[in-house]
Amino acid sequence: MSPIELTTIFLFIFIMSILIYINRKKVVLQKIFFPVFYVIVLKTKLGIKLMEKCSKKYRNLLMFLGYWCAGLSFTGILILFVSLFKILFAPKEAGVSLVLPGTNIPGVGVLSFWHWIISIFILAVVHEFSHGIIAAAHRIKIKNSGPAIFALFFPLLPAAYVEPDEKTMKKKKDIVKYSVLGAGPISNVALGLIFLLIFNFIFVPVELNNTNFIGISFNAINESFPSYEYFKNTTIITEVNGHPVKDVKDLIRELNVMHPHDFILFKTADKKIINVSTVEHPTKKGQAYLGVTNIRNERRYKNHNFGAIFSWFKQLIKWLALLNIFIGLANLLPMGPLDGGLILRTFLESIIKKKKTAHILWTIISLFTLSIILLGLFCHYF
Repeated sequence: MSPIELTTIFLFIFIMSILIYINRKKVVLQKIFFPVFYVIVLKTKLGIKLMEKCSKKYRNLLMFLGYWCAGLSFTGILILFVSLFKILFAPKEAGVSLVLPGTNIPGVGVLSFWHWIISIFILAVVHEFSHGIIAAAHRIKIKNSGPAIFALFFPLLPAAYVEPDEKTMKKKKDIVKYSVLGAGPISNVALGLIFLLIFNFIFVPVELNNTNFIGISFNAINESFPSYEYFKNTTIITEVNGHPVKDVKDLIRELNVMHPHDFILFKTADKKIINVSTVEHPTKKGQAYLGVTNIRNERRYKNHNFGAIFSWFKQLIKWLALLNIFIGLANLLPMGPLDGGLILRTFLESIIKKKKTAHILWTIISLFTLSIILLGLFCHYF
């Protein structure tokens, strides 16, 4: 993280603290693990009039969309619950990790603090607004709505909240409860898909028209492979075995005709020559394997200033797409206070006569889900 980015982060925390102090009369503190982790909620009516206005004008459409959200939520919960068993039997291969600033996803890139904070704020606003507008469409009163801030010692992560009237909500039919609860995560997934389309059909073509191809690059993945010594850091390759590369397929094509322990000759963008031995593919006997991942085309912007600005926004759209999809789906996990967990609890209470039995079963499923997620996280980081 650069000194400039660190400075802006501290400035951001300082400004957030000042704003909280100014609005201190409206602040409600939710002490989760105070003073380490807590939530600062500002009791306001922000956005309620817009929700009510939209719900009156488009009530039938919103109710229809809400029912779709309910059905899609149940589908998502079922798929995610079945997927948990993959983590149970193969935790290292499942790829469970926290998506925090500094996270490096192969083929995607590194998530910066500002891309993270902006994406989280937008998805939180969309998530909560979706809950609120579907609730309003079913004539459930919204008591409060507005900004919230997650704090890790200091105010750090801006968010949003909507507080429907719980008494009215409890009296509604189960399908209404499913609609309201499912609206948040499904709207996030839908928004993520929209951003993905914008990324692929607007930003990618614009980038191709304003850049020149300069080579390919990749990352070594195993210290025991010969390639690690040369490619542990990003290196741009312009030639493979004496042939100019015009696409990542050129490297794959060369590897496909080679045998394990053959040497492959690379020429880099700075004119260096690298001669490295291949190894045998771990799963395909007799096939040459370089031991690298994240093979990608490298391009250089024709206009540096345009490239710097465009790249920043391109990364923002990409992370808006991915984080909305990732977090939207994570919210459907059948666990505790998550939307998926609340949907499951409502469902169990409707099919099991004894409420205590339903609650016990819900608790068991929640703890099972939490245990599997923690197992996946432990295996990923340790």
